[in-house]
Amino acid sequence: IFLCGSLPFIVSSMGLSGPTNLANSKYTVYLHMESKGKVPHLHAAICRFDENGNINNDHNIHLRAQRAAERVAVKRGWKTAEEIRSRNIPEVSRECMEVLRTMPSWSWEEYKKALARRGYSVYERKDKKDVLRGYAILKGNTKYKASELGVARNLMISKLPRTWQKLHYRERLAAQVNTSQSHRPEPDGRPAIPERYFQSGGP
Repeated sequence: IFLCGSLPFIVSSMGLSGPTNLANSKYTVYLHMESKGKVPHLHAAICRFDENGNINNDHNIHLRAQRAAERVAVKRGWKTAEEIRSRNIPEVSRECMEVLRTMPSWSWEEYKKALARRGYSVYERKDKKDVLRGYAILKGNTKYKASELGVARNLMISKLPRTWQKLHYRERLAAQVNTSQSHRPEPDGRPAIPERYFQSGGP
């Protein structure tokens, strides 16, 4: 990443992305708060033409804006968006597993509804035949791919039914063990009588 002007230009598989000349362009930036999470973030409205009449390059501008924001955060000692996202992944994974644990039967639709009740949105990825191939979970402006969650990718769409089965198999097994232990007769506390006393002829 190289800084040039106000936004960095990057080298990608599509070639070199030129700089965006924000410093010589008219723009307005304002602070905004998310309605749900109350997370502060900035919105910017920038003129497409700079003061010299040149068209500002907007190729991969979302990626370059993200890189610029990360550099500012590092420079000022703030946590970057990627750090916060990585920190939240274990919590999101726990919520998904808890949803599966509380479902009496496996259902993709119920899984989505349960996540929605916890404040998440589910983005479905389908193929041309409308077959569900993957999904991502969104909370606020942050997206978490299913392949990034859980253990050994056990929250991917292809593994979700099996993960639900494993959770409930363990619970049923634990319930059976508890039941068998509860029906086991309690010792009466009396000393055991040697077996020879029950044999004919006595000791």
